[in-house]
Amino acid sequence: AAMADQNTFLTISGTQRQLILRIRPEDLADEIRERVRSGELSGVDFSPEEETKVADYPRRMNFKVADRVYPASLVNLPCPVETHRTSDRVQFHKSADIGQMLIVYEDEGERAKAEAETK
Repeated sequence: AAMADQNTFLTISGTQRQLILRIRPEDLADEIRERVRSGELSGVDFSPEEETKVADYPRRMNFKVADRVYPASLVNLPCPVETHRTSDRVQFHKSADIGQMLIVYEDEGERAKAEAETK
């Protein structure tokens, strides 16, 4: 429980897919949270590391913010999480089933430690 209190959980969405974004560095989480509030997400992106193969698990990713690159892992959730949208806070409709989470780490050592704990 203590670990969950130290992490920030955000849901990002696009037109085609959604995932849960878990950002471990607090200063980066604060920056991304502010960018989401202001709608200014240019320069924020993630992509697979070049040496990652489809069969690799967890998938090693790079999370990019402006000119900074953070190590990340794309993991599958144990079960789908249903998300909903509303325009009036009265009627809700299902928007997606989320099946993956992108975990962003401070540095490569933190990611390696987390990967070793899951094996």
